[in-house]
Amino acid sequence: LQIGSNEIHLCNLARNVVALSQILSTRIDYIDYIADPVVSRDAEFISVYRKFDKIVRCFSAAAQQERRNRISLRGSSDGTVYGPAIFEIIPYLLLDNALKYTPNDNEIVVSIEESSRSIYCIVSSIGPTIDPDELELIFSGHYRGRHAKNSGRPGSGMGLATLRRLVVNAYQGNISINTKDSSFQLSGVPSSEISFQIEFPRSKMN
Repeated sequence: LQIGSNEIHLCNLARNVVALSQILSTRIDYIDYIADPVVSRDAEFISVYRKFDKIVRCFSAAAQQERRNRISLRGSSDGTVYGPAIFEIIPYLLLDNALKYTPNDNEIVVSIEESSRSIYCIVSSIGPTIDPDELELIFSGHYRGRHAKNSGRPGSGMGLATLRRLVVNAYQGNISINTKDSSFQLSGVPSSEISFQIEFPRSKMN
């Protein structure tokens, strides 16, 4: 039995729709978590690599078809973190932010590494330069970098604030940004390679 490329595309699309509907449900759970953090009593052991892999798969087909962008997942980890079952929002926010600003025909690299105590997640892409005085401000809520504003891409400034709140409060991790010194112009906007780096404490389960 031969399956054509259209059938394969439809199967992948169907899987992505199901996965994205699950993410929507997770976002609703996140709203509940913000309203009442006590829901963390329903915490569980979460495989970081598997959650990132799922979100990468969800975004990859659309990124390739719409803007010819590639998303690569590198590294591996069998480690888990312990926390509420809303973890998928973290890779969702990271990739949503990266895809918003990455120019066509470019690659977004997601790297997962681990040590005996920590799991490291790094998302690297090209985007509007973040000036040194903005490195903390962009996590504060309702703040967008000056070059991001000039990019013409929509945004509320709340995505990164939500991201840090989840990383720090729900999973006791930390997040930082690394920007390369070299900057170049894309459509008149100063741009550079930007990496969001998250460190999670590895759960004692493994």
